[in-house]
Amino acid sequence: MSAPTEGQVSLDMPPALALQGASNWQQRVSRYAPVPDYLAAVTAALGFRLPPRAAMWVDAASGVLWSGSAGMSELGNMQPRSLPATANNVLNAGAGLVSAVAPFTSGATQAALDYAGSVVWELSAFATIGRAAFDTSNSRVRRGLAAASGAANVAAAAFAAAATRASQDNDSATAIRYGTVSSGLWIAGTTLSLVADCMASRTAFDETSTTATYQPAQRYAFNETP
Repeated sequence: MSAPTEGQVSLDMPPALALQGASNWQQRVSRYAPVPDYLAAVTAALGFRLPPRAAMWVDAASGVLWSGSAGMSELGNMQPRSLPATANNVLNAGAGLVSAVAPFTSGATQAALDYAGSVVWELSAFATIGRAAFDTSNSRVRRGLAAASGAANVAAAAFAAAATRASQDNDSATAIRYGTVSSGLWIAGTTLSLVADCMASRTAFDETSTTATYQPAQRYAFNETP
């Protein structure tokens, strides 16, 4: 039998090694979770500037990307699994799904779904702030970055709700303005979270021996328990 290539797990491997191989694969996928998150924010901003038919598909794509980012993030949440981080990822995935469905509805139903997505987003953002405030296992800087990320998303969700209200009032100029601000804050929140992750990865690298193979810390590492 040929040796397994990188990322594959042999059936002859001991359970511990097989588990480590799966863990390494999940960590690698998790590292790229910010990519669809950024794309989701950018496409959300574009949706406000496109004709209705094109905007429908772009907005749906934004929601799918958002949910995908949450799923990728959850892949890296392991050994030990952080239940608060899982809750955050579930909320973000739910908000993304709502955002993906809403464009295919209209009128009051669409507005209700948009508001629901904003509320779920707010809950996720406040949960991030709460975890950062009480997680004493990490440095103040990383906790501060996590809290700032949550605060940016609190504001982003509020502006998204305001954009929905403006759309209901047929004030397209205001809706575009609020939607753009919301997307900008979303990007800022993702960037702050990514910086916290990079700091966690740097710490993980420093704590290994000089001959150890570098393995990045799990995504949203400020949720780890000691």
